[in-house]
Amino acid sequence: MIAFTHLVPLTLAATAFGGQPTPQPDGAVIPGVTVWVYEIDSPLTRRPTIADGQTPNHYAIYQNIDFSDSFKTTFGSLEDSFAGIVRGWIDITTPGDHLFRLRCDDGAALLLDGVVIADTEDQHAENFTASAGIALDKGRHTISILFYEDKGKFDLSLEWRPPGAPEYTLLPSDVLRTEAGQTFATSPGPKRWFYGRDPNRPGDGRPLESVHPLFTLEDFRGPDFRPAVAGMVFLPDGRLAISTWDQTGAVYILDNLITSTPLQDGPSAHQRQPPEPQVTITRFASGLGEPLGIAYWNNDLYITQKQEITRLRDLDGDGVTDEYEAIASGWPASHNYHEFSFNLVPLDKHFYITTSVPLKSGATNYMPGTTPAFAVGDRGSGGPGCAWKIDPATGSIEVFARGLRAPNGLNIGPDGELFGCDNQGAWLPASRLNHIHRDGFYGHQTEPNGTTPAEPPVVWFPHGEVGNSPTEPLLIPSGIYRRQLLVGDVTHGGINRVFIENVDGIAGHYQGCVFQFSQGLEAGVNRLVWGPDGCLYVGGIGSNGNWNHKNKKFGLQRLRPNSDAEFLEMQMVESRADGFLITFTDVVPTNILSQAANYNVHSWRYLPTIEYGGPKIDPKVLRIVEAQPAPDGRSVFLKINGLKPETIVYLRLLNFKSTQSLDPVTTEAWYTLNRISQIPGPAWPIVVTPAIPFTHRPQSAQVLLDSANQSMQAFEHTDGKPCRWKTEEGTLFVPPSAAMNTGGDIVTRDRFGDCFLHIEWLCPPGGSIENQTNANSGVKLQSRYEIQIMNSPAAPHEPKFNEAGAIYRQTAADTNASLGAGVWQSYDIRFRAPRWTDGNKTENARITLWWNGVLVHNNVEIRDKTGMSLPEAPGDHPLLLQSHPSDAMGEVRFRNIWIVPE
Repeated sequence: MIAFTHLVPLTLAATAFGGQPTPQPDGAVIPGVTVWVYEIDSPLTRRPTIADGQTPNHYAIYQNIDFSDSFKTTFGSLEDSFAGIVRGWIDITTPGDHLFRLRCDDGAALLLDGVVIADTEDQHAENFTASAGIALDKGRHTISILFYEDKGKFDLSLEWRPPGAPEYTLLPSDVLRTEAGQTFATSPGPKRWFYGRDPNRPGDGRPLESVHPLFTLEDFRGPDFRPAVAGMVFLPDGRLAISTWDQTGAVYILDNLITSTPLQDGPSAHQRQPPEPQVTITRFASGLGEPLGIAYWNNDLYITQKQEITRLRDLDGDGVTDEYEAIASGWPASHNYHEFSFNLVPLDKHFYITTSVPLKSGATNYMPGTTPAFAVGDRGSGGPGCAWKIDPATGSIEVFARGLRAPNGLNIGPDGELFGCDNQGAWLPASRLNHIHRDGFYGHQTEPNGTTPAEPPVVWFPHGEVGNSPTEPLLIPSGIYRRQLLVGDVTHGGINRVFIENVDGIAGHYQGCVFQFSQGLEAGVNRLVWGPDGCLYVGGIGSNGNWNHKNKKFGLQRLRPNSDAEFLEMQMVESRADGFLITFTDVVPTNILSQAANYNVHSWRYLPTIEYGGPKIDPKVLRIVEAQPAPDGRSVFLKINGLKPETIVYLRLLNFKSTQSLDPVTTEAWYTLNRISQIPGPAWPIVVTPAIPFTHRPQSAQVLLDSANQSMQAFEHTDGKPCRWKTEEGTLFVPPSAAMNTGGDIVTRDRFGDCFLHIEWLCPPGGSIENQTNANSGVKLQSRYEIQIMNSPAAPHEPKFNEAGAIYRQTAADTNASLGAGVWQSYDIRFRAPRWTDGNKTENARITLWWNGVLVHNNVEIRDKTGMSLPEAPGDHPLLLQSHPSDAMGEVRFRNIWIVPE
């Protein structure tokens, strides 16, 4: 006799594979069920749980639930040691009692509407078969089967006996339903698994689950706006423009973002209160084909479409595009669904985009005339898988770099250079972050037996561990992670953080370390942008199948910085000749830092082949010879034997806590060791250097410019006329040239002698460092002694006497502390004015300068006035901000200027 089951939720069983039970479909469905299968690297004694964030080895749609022997994958046959899930919906036309009979030679469980109703591992099951009866209403119900295979002949089937049927039969395909238009993402190699509950906590051997402590998550879009975000850019007036990757192919303009309050939780997690004031959302354009790039440049909005860059213009001012103008097109492409045109990055008066290669079953093969090839152009003219440089004025296009596969993410990183992510696949054993430069080749071969040497990535994203589908990198402009990058991910979800360094002094030779950073967002992350309010805006996306995160396909949220956050994690990991230097965000007790047993370190490398993805090869456990803590408890040097270049080094903290008993937000780091540094490990010398006198603005400071004081009343032009520079939200814009309508340099109305000055500045990318048109400006103490300002490259670029940080044309900075172009930077200056007796100078002026907190001039003597400044003279004199001709992509900006007379 069969007992009938009433539906009672069973949460643990429903989350055994990849997160959540199958939701009701929000789009078209087709007959059949979807099957995911995961390779296991050990014998199985009972049903395992697959750790979250991993891609299956096998992914297919089947018309019936009747499997035997093995599963054929593009990476080989799965015959023993695997686990999987069948998922979809079942359409019930006749309500009533239904009987089900599940068979599996090792173990399987049947779930309907998220509830286990039959389990072959149940003590009452006979001959690997479990039967159950259940009363089902008319309509569509979710169905899932969790199964596993240890060894031997695999056998899995599901039969049913609906009301009135005389006997059991296989469930017919006309009652089984699955998503239409699925994207079949798979990857090779064994997956991480466990029995019962995951033994690891979030951020410690498994994906994070919540937002980083540095931020507070805010919702603002409202329940009726559900964008699949393809691109985001802020307009100069603070509005946000987003493009969407959906059937509408739209561009929306969001207003009132900066002044709106976040939506608050209502009576339930699914009920939200509207923000005050309401964010307004206007459709600006529609009918665009895969608008995967957006940029605001030269007073116009531009979009990257499938094979075109389009300028969008509202000619009559009604807030809707009237003119869609193709300003560039013609790069090679076929009709293959996977040939996308990604990104739109303005840099040095050009646009940069990337294109992906087509996909077809079997080994990758792109030579025209072969199977399964597409006519995509030759290596000389460029084709899919290239980065393109485009002149928006003429529409001319040229190949900038090659060897890309699915490069969904390009942006300006440290030093004003281009960085872009690429996705695992043929020739790419894992996803990568690349430094994109002219004539670079990044690994995806253009022919089946291609052997073109690939440049190493800045970092690898080990698949299923820290990144499956990386997207847009975004430079962190300030704070403890300045010069690092944030990188979104669609299917692994969330945001990762990448520390970058150069260990051999050769320009462009980047490598570094990737860390998990944040989760807890409403969808997999496709685009990131900093808002004028200092918030991080996050755009989410996903498609049918498993090219999404936890079945979510759209999202738009913001992360507001939380300055009071206290947390522990690795701030950076730096390569040394005989190990790694790890710096932490908080103090860690010496007895924890000094124990080698508190660190797990091992390495491997990847071998690119034509096969999709690739396993780890040459795995090694690395021995820590010594763990040497720094005296301040914020760093440790790990002396390690066996380090080799061209490997990935995995570091994991064990038993770590801060002195405040905080657990690390994340314990893991993946360092891509392209080259081993020649810098020896530290001996922790005690160096006494002057500290910045004021880490916060004191009450005695005279504020010249901040968000509450932006009237420019503190400044005038050198001829005494009112200041005609422009301000916006506490930011002062330097005109790009000393044209008549800008008035040139400005000075303070007040005069100063000895003083301490704090000033923050930003220089956009572009211009020529050779002729000093690279966002050139300067701050002159007493209108005579200039500290140079410009977008000088970051280290290892050697500091020079006429570049940023220099006492202009007299003394170069001791250290290059530049953060590169497009990033807010700070000067803290202690100035001692020259001494005079009876009109004669008896002592020279002196300057101590901290650049981004780094001491670069220590009580340095200034012999005379700098450059073409006014001659030296006794008395107090105004502070001067310089206007200088510039070819950069925008104006130099200042903010937070205050001075303390001494």
